[in-house]
Amino acid sequence: MDKTPHAAVIELQSRMFAGGLKIGQVLRCAGVQPSTWWRWTQGASPNIATLDKVRGAIDAQLGVDA
Repeated sequence: MDKTPHAAVIELQSRMFAGGLKIGQVLRCAGVQPSTWWRWTQGASPNIATLDKVRGAIDAQLGVDA
């Protein structure tokens, strides 16, 4: 497995950091296991539906309309 995270994972992580959000809090809101996020950061290919859940949780916590 390539150790480079998928571009979408990097983008979501950047949004969390820029917004002052904690990864664990976002993942709980999205219903995503921390181990899933960890695998993505280690280069595993993310599931699009699960990525969308994380994206939605970030939007909700930042007050962004989807």
